[in-house]
Amino acid sequence: MLILRQAVNRFTNLADESHEVPTLRNKTYDNFKLNRSDWRHLGLIHRVLKEPATAQQSFSSAKHPTAWKMIPTLECLADRWRSMALDPQYLPIADAIKAGLKNVDKYFKKTSQLDVYFICLGEYYQFLQLVLI
Repeated sequence: MLILRQAVNRFTNLADESHEVPTLRNKTYDNFKLNRSDWRHLGLIHRVLKEPATAQQSFSSAKHPTAWKMIPTLECLADRWRSMALDPQYLPIADAIKAGLKNVDKYFKKTSQLDVYFICLGEYYQFLQLVLI
């Protein structure tokens, strides 16, 4: 999204004068201009949201089971977000990060209480033994 910064800025600058762009009711496209601070916040948000996207990718596999990765992945995500919430550069969005951490903690607790997780962990261990032997 940050790659599109120049295009978004250009659009909000020129859209009100264009006949090819729909006219807004009671607003102008100029109202949606993003200043440097807005773009900085978007950059922070992008970095924070990149963490769960990366975590989710760790579950993608067509060749072997990945459910066993759930708890370590949630722990890693929570650790990353906790360090971001304490980092001064993330101060403008620290409350949002903390709210996200509450959800991660909720899912971590739910997952750690499921028998199926531990069954998957055992199945993965047996799978590894078969593959490595």
